[in-house]
Amino acid sequence: MGVGQREAALAIGMTPRQIMQRIVLPQAFRLVIPPIGNQFIAMLKDTSLISVTGFVWEILWRAQKVGRANFRNLEALLIAAVFYWIITIIFSAVQSRIETRMARGERTL
Repeated sequence: MGVGQREAALAIGMTPRQIMQRIVLPQAFRLVIPPIGNQFIAMLKDTSLISVTGFVWEILWRAQKVGRANFRNLEALLIAAVFYWIITIIFSAVQSRIETRMARGERTL
């Protein structure tokens, strides 16, 4: 935040909390959302490599269990891969919407 922005906010009677909420944080979010979203999506994709924990382990375990029972391991694991792909697409779309919404303020500058 520039000195001029702070002076302008103080001139119209904003409190330090209002300055933070209405000026500083929206600008910070606009800069922080893309890298954090990209990092989150990259971590989501990497979970398939680390399939020994929690939710991811459960998906792969179930796929292997069903595949072994029906002698169709490849099909079951492909379904698990599609599930990962769908989750990644959903989170990518959410991030894109957040970035678009946060970028609206930049166009007016």
